[in-house]
Amino acid sequence: MTIIVPTDFSPTATNAARYAVQMLNGQYDVTVLLYHVHEREADRVEAVKGLEVLQTELRDLGIVKMETEIELAPDFITALDRLARHRDAE
Repeated sequence: MTIIVPTDFSPTATNAARYAVQMLNGQYDVTVLLYHVHEREADRVEAVKGLEVLQTELRDLGIVKMETEIELAPDFITALDRLARHRDAE
């Protein structure tokens, strides 16, 4: 099972990601997918760094499987819906 955890790197989103990881800790059949959408290509480098930092922090909380995905898209909701359907995710 894949659980998508969207982030915009705000404190609220980071807290939600921490909570999700702590809740799923020990669930070895689950993959957490950290997902960020940006609207400008110029924001990609910063997004990659942000996801790397977040992923490192969350791994320290004990999650087993974690992936990241960054997408350039004008509409977050549409992009998230497409990803969830493509990944058959929750």
